[in-house]
Amino acid sequence: MKEKVDILISGGTIVDPKNNLMEQQDLAIRDGKILPLQQACDLQAEQVINARGYLITPGLIDHHVHIFDGGSEYGFFPDSALLPMGVTAAVDAGSAGAANYESFRQNVILRSKMKLFAYLNISSMGQLGGNFPEQINPQYYDLPRIRSMIDKFPEICGLKLRCDKAIIDDWGHVPLQKTLAIARELDTRLVVHGKNPPMPLEAITAQLGAGDILCHCYQGLNSTILEQSGGIKSSIQAARTRGVLFDSADAKGNYDYQVLIPALKEGFVPDIISTDLTLSSLFHPQIYGLPLLLSKYLNLGLPLLEVIRACTEKPARILGLENRLGTLEAGAIADIAMFELKQDVAVVFENKNGDCYNGNQVLVPLMTILEGKIVYRHMETMFRYR
Repeated sequence: MKEKVDILISGGTIVDPKNNLMEQQDLAIRDGKILPLQQACDLQAEQVINARGYLITPGLIDHHVHIFDGGSEYGFFPDSALLPMGVTAAVDAGSAGAANYESFRQNVILRSKMKLFAYLNISSMGQLGGNFPEQINPQYYDLPRIRSMIDKFPEICGLKLRCDKAIIDDWGHVPLQKTLAIARELDTRLVVHGKNPPMPLEAITAQLGAGDILCHCYQGLNSTILEQSGGIKSSIQAARTRGVLFDSADAKGNYDYQVLIPALKEGFVPDIISTDLTLSSLFHPQIYGLPLLLSKYLNLGLPLLEVIRACTEKPARILGLENRLGTLEAGAIADIAMFELKQDVAVVFENKNGDCYNGNQVLVPLMTILEGKIVYRHMETMFRYR
């Protein structure tokens, strides 16, 4: 007697970086979980998806977005925007601080079907908008309320500080030192926005420890990860060896090809590939969303398995959920994405500075499964049902 399952994905190429797996196999889902891989002939499925010629990946995790919809001019509601991109989990990067986090949680996290997490901005008001920068004076850091938020809400996975010259101004090292002290006292990680740093970048990374994250690692303003010779600064390499993580967080202009391309040639690949999506950049041709960003890194020469790893296995591990999210192994939550890798197409990856990189392949999202339910599918996949 054949075993009954809810969904059988048949004939696709399974891409599961956690298990270093990239081969054609069937995948079955029942009760929101992934079943052990087995032959389709042994199963009776309520729905069969013919995935031949397509890539099957874990649901993507965008580790850097701004989704405080209604509470920040940067924010958008995640489900309608990200699920069609194959993104099933996302991390808000400091849109809310201790004063307004509960509003963010009530109006976004609890309304979403996605798995959402957040870094709490060290500034109590968070990131309200471009004309309302964070209050960076450490005098106003509210340690008791920050502690309360972290103790109360398990989806908070660390603190966020924008260490940007335009924000830090004359405060120098003080906000970073104070924020780090709070992070250490609360035994949590710190994410540092490293674009346009007000000090040498190595002075920032020297203070970070294992598990802390420097985002916008390929930015090109003021001080970068590169020596003048084009190699990676020894202090940056030392930080990586020490366990500091590097997040691309590309956005439309938080990277510079004059940094990105030499860094990749030196083997300095991002631990995390994320978008830094906001309401104004969502669907914009210079970033669009995570599938286009992943396509850029594919065209820059990173192997497919490593590109997918940087937005599945690695962020899942950072979140402490590596056995539930970011993998297609048996027993994991059935958060799954299906893509077509279109090749021999002309695609231009342009950034906000007008710099371009020409490519010939692009990942196109076709289907998203969230906890065993199809929540998005491209019409093309309808003709493959049987």
